[in-house]
Amino acid sequence: MSLFAVGAWIAKELPHWVSLLWILSTIVGFMGYFIPCLNLLFALSGVIFGIGFAGAGVKIWSSTSK
Repeated sequence: MSLFAVGAWIAKELPHWVSLLWILSTIVGFMGYFIPCLNLLFALSGVIFGIGFAGAGVKIWSSTSK
């Protein structure tokens, strides 16, 4: 997903905050997965990803209705 986020950032097809959330969720997810005492971060990365995915959906949906 991070590769897609970087591509979307470069192409400027989605808001930058969506790509930033996807990249942040990847970083937070790795930290939560590999550092045992930070396992809550793994769940938080899913929430961050979901917010970014919902933001991308709203952007795509609003652009098709014009």
